[in-house]
Amino acid sequence: MMQNLDLKANLTGNSTFQYYRDFALWYLNAEGLMFPVPVADLDTCQLLATEKSTVLMKWIRKHVAQLKAAHDA
Repeated sequence: MMQNLDLKANLTGNSTFQYYRDFALWYLNAEGLMFPVPVADLDTCQLLATEKSTVLMKWIRKHVAQLKAAHDA
């Protein structure tokens, strides 16, 4: 099943923390997209278990771009 790679659609609703792996927090958004938030990017930032997806836009945008590049290759 192909994930929805429309950035605007992936910024609606909330994203929920799923697990920590390989120095990244993995979140699942309302569209079913699972994306990493590297711990190294957080510095002193505080993230909750459930965040508005717009708060995580930086990492959603980056992950969607990577998925699009892989799909187009």
